Amino acid sequence: MRILWVVVCVVLIFPFCVQAQRGWHAGLKGGISVPKLRAPSSSTNSYSDGFQTVVGPQAGLIAEYRFNSLFSLQSEFNYSTQGGEKNGDQRIRTTDFKAYIPVGVNLPQYLYGNFNNKISLVYLELPLMAKFSFPLSNKYRLAVYGGPYAGYLIKAEGEASGKSKIYTDPQKTTELKYNGFALGEVDFTRKEDIIDQLSKNNFGLQGGTSIEYATGRINYFFAVGGNYGFKRLQKDPNFGNNKTGGLAISLGLTTKL
Repeated sequence: MRILWVVVCVVLIFPFCVQAQRGWHAGLKGGISVPKLRAPSSSTNSYSDGFQTVVGPQAGLIAEYRFNSLFSLQSEFNYSTQGGEKNGDQRIRTTDFKAYIPVGVNLPQYLYGNFNNKISLVYLELPLMAKFSFPLSNKYRLAVYGGPYAGYLIKAEGEASGKSKIYTDPQKTTELKYNGFALGEVDFTRKEDIIDQLSKNNFGLQGGTSIEYATGRINYFFAVGGNYGFKRLQKDPNFGNNKTGGLAISLGLTTKL
């Protein structure tokens, strides 16, 4: 949380510190986020492994101060969607079915099923990046940028769909039974708020590259970048060890103040 407030202060105070100097630009951008819920390569927690990319919207405000034609500092305030989906094989917490498990029966920590699962996250992100620009012509220039960012989770939903039998082994050969009878298919369709299960604060690195086209006071750009979060998403490691990050593609403009 302390890192988040430091970045907030820099973003808010920095413009007032440089407004009397030349080179101040402001703008906006919009595009798509192509996130990825990553798990460590050594992870054996299939409860959270195997999530695939889902595309979502991203938008932001830009504040940039150009010290010269080659170097600038750029801060942003971004609305960024993250998350992922996992269809098919799922690991289920045994505690979710404790009402069906007779007293004294020992089962593994997880059960198994076959349905669809989707995680949708929304972050507010505040990067502060060093930016280097290289002229390609009198109108076009190439820029590369990078630096730290802080993020705050404002929304998190889990959505499941589909019906499945419940199995006690990952090979799905033995069904979970209650009073000697198999449970049959269970409907997993639901949507729930999961924000309390996740860490609200995040931090990491953000960077990218852009092609800019200048027309007087206004610069238009096309940018491809991404970020890499350092903090584990789940509060409880039994629910997984994922980290956020991914690709972002955006169009935008900045104007000289």
